[in-house]
Amino acid sequence: MAPIMHCNLTAPQLIEWAMKLEPDTKLSARGALCVLSYAKTGRSPRDKRIVDTPDVHNNVDWGNVNIALSEESFNKVKKIAKDFLDSREHLFVVDAFAGHDERFQVKVRIITTRPYHALFMRDMLIRPTPEQLKNFG
Repeated sequence: MAPIMHCNLTAPQLIEWAMKLEPDTKLSARGALCVLSYAKTGRSPRDKRIVDTPDVHNNVDWGNVNIALSEESFNKVKKIAKDFLDSREHLFVVDAFAGHDERFQVKVRIITTRPYHALFMRDMLIRPTPEQLKNFG
């Protein structure tokens, strides 16, 4: 069965889903969402990879932080991720822009299994207007 897709929900809707789906999720006395993130709570810069293609190869400072990934390896990881997402009951989608300067903005689509991750990304990125969302994809 395909996952139920929850696209571009409001903050209150994401909070409601987090309260339904996340064990031990609560609202603080002042209304903040409190969740348990369990293990691996920090960022891991050494887990970042950049697909090494001819059009980016000479534009990246390769090393300990910018680690190359072959297109073949990327496609294997992409399939694993897709299979995982396809196995979930609910998915949360956030369409947004990265970058404030419109000349350099990048459209991004975040797909996550946890509503509080979608809430975080909704707050971190620039939300499109309803008109922009019509032509987003």
